[in-house]
Amino acid sequence: MNTVRFLVVGVLLVGLTACGAGKTLVLNPPQDSSFRANSIQIEPESANVDVPSSVQETFRKELADKLYAKGGFVQGNALSLRYRFIGYDAGNRFKRWLVGGLGNAGEASVAVRVSFVRDGQKLSQIQVEGKIGSGAFGGGASNAVKKAADQAASYALRHYR
Repeated sequence: MNTVRFLVVGVLLVGLTACGAGKTLVLNPPQDSSFRANSIQIEPESANVDVPSSVQETFRKELADKLYAKGGFVQGNALSLRYRFIGYDAGNRFKRWLVGGLGNAGEASVAVRVSFVRDGQKLSQIQVEGKIGSGAFGGGASNAVKKAADQAASYALRHYR
């Protein structure tokens, strides 16, 4: 009886989680792999596409939370992380819910170009992407934004901290 209850709860929880993915494309790898910084500043640049201010704020907050977490960077100017939204599609939440993540129906996505700059010189450049295809009540587009921010922060911490 407990096994059946456990399985039912497990299936329900899987249905409530948002199914999405994040991806990092390295456009220009770091030329100096020995450079490390203790501090970083976040510098948003004008978006190439229409992006709601709430989405921009979510990305910035998630990025800051991850970069400035314990063991990460402190706020400062040893390294600048400059980012620009280059793609955004809120998708259709109802379609995501209706098809449950099958195919790309209603998929939400975001693409952000991220440059790492020191003393005015670009050290490297990446493109991060986040997608969300399903989840509780269709999953929110903000989950795609959070995945993109996580990709950018992970790259910064791995290569520059």
